[in-house]
Amino acid sequence: MKTMNDYCREKFGKKLYKLSLDGGFTCPNRDGTKGTGGCIFCSSSGSGDFAESGNDINIQIEKAKKRVSAKNKDGGYIAYFQSFTSTYAPIEKLRKLFTDAVNHPDIDVLSVATRPDCLSDDTVRLLGELNKIKPVWVELGLQTSKKESISYIGRCYDNEVYSDAVKRLHKEGIYVITHIILGLPGETAEDMKNTLLFAVDSKTDGVKLQLLHVLSDSRLYSDYQKGSFETLTKAEYLEILMSLIPLLPDEVAVHRLTGDGNKNTLVSPLWSADKKAVLNSVNRIVGLTEKHKGYVFEKIKKEEIPLMFSIILSRMKWMDEVGIDQWNNTFYDEVYPVSYYEEHRRAGEVFVLREISTGEIVSAAVLKSEDDRWEHIADYSTKSAFYLHNFCSRIDKKGTGKIFLDFAEEYARICEKDVFRLDSAEDNAVLEAYYESRGYIPKGFCIDGLYKGILREKEIK
Repeated sequence: MKTMNDYCREKFGKKLYKLSLDGGFTCPNRDGTKGTGGCIFCSSSGSGDFAESGNDINIQIEKAKKRVSAKNKDGGYIAYFQSFTSTYAPIEKLRKLFTDAVNHPDIDVLSVATRPDCLSDDTVRLLGELNKIKPVWVELGLQTSKKESISYIGRCYDNEVYSDAVKRLHKEGIYVITHIILGLPGETAEDMKNTLLFAVDSKTDGVKLQLLHVLSDSRLYSDYQKGSFETLTKAEYLEILMSLIPLLPDEVAVHRLTGDGNKNTLVSPLWSADKKAVLNSVNRIVGLTEKHKGYVFEKIKKEEIPLMFSIILSRMKWMDEVGIDQWNNTFYDEVYPVSYYEEHRRAGEVFVLREISTGEIVSAAVLKSEDDRWEHIADYSTKSAFYLHNFCSRIDKKGTGKIFLDFAEEYARICEKDVFRLDSAEDNAVLEAYYESRGYIPKGFCIDGLYKGILREKEIK
């Protein structure tokens, strides 16, 4: 995954720091041109809670530089017009503001946050002219591609307007960053995936993935107070990131994987205010997805249950062929029929490892939070755990079982489990050695019908 810092070091040879500026703009979704009150999630400051203020952009830049001076050793600066819709003004005003920023000797990049429906031909031409002096980035607030969500948040423009804006900006050589909100009310993980892929297909150069915040000075707060929806838990958000990050092409830079809500107005989710803890979790996910590039770990789809069952049947046949005495001699397919996997899918407990290039499932398992076979173990009820069941991988995809386990263990950390638990047949020396090499220690024995196994666990926290 290419980060904003990676991109800046490649392009400019140094890290760049954003200086949040306020050009004194408003928004067509506030002044009655298209709507009033702004998009439902937007704060009273037009999402510019950390922006400077004042009539002189050069003074704003100097004030903002002081804010980040302790962090900036040898880096450069981005003049970031953040508040409201930063192209919603007469062209003369835009020319003065943006030219002043571009001509400041310490500014390396001009970045303009705006709406796709507020980019007239004159504005795009102006940005193209400035782009010949210093690089110009335009940040477009897509937020979602789902029709129902567009209506709910009051975005007031169609998806085609966004796609067209990207094309017109690219004609001027302008770098485009797309804002996407994760966790909008009523959206599923699949909806968020579709939005990301829509932005990628529209040829965005970068993305900002933003956790939905409920701010007390936004219209969304009223719906939250009524109990109309719940914000994402930390585990839910990290799980979504784990499934989205692998889908990003190498050329698309990630400018944000989380975000800061103003602590004075942040209502939910409060866990997001612990920025250090969130970033630590996000960085672990990024590292894992980079290590296993080309695969995505996610919940199984309903129509894929028979595919998982067929992998299990293939594995049973293989056991017969190689002389392993395990699933093939315990009536495994009868004890765990298709209906069993569907039941656990509905509970959100069936996970797959998918090969991105083909879309095929290469490994799968059920992750339970309880397992009565462990009840006789002393710390069964005092430790929170995931229990690995029905773990299978395609015979022709060697090594994918290991990758699945890596992701499953990280998912356990995301869910703040104490331990990860599994079992191996007591006479399968190869599997026993493998689990022990991964840090799974024996905790006891279990008998499940014709199956005799060794119970194993690994500390996760």
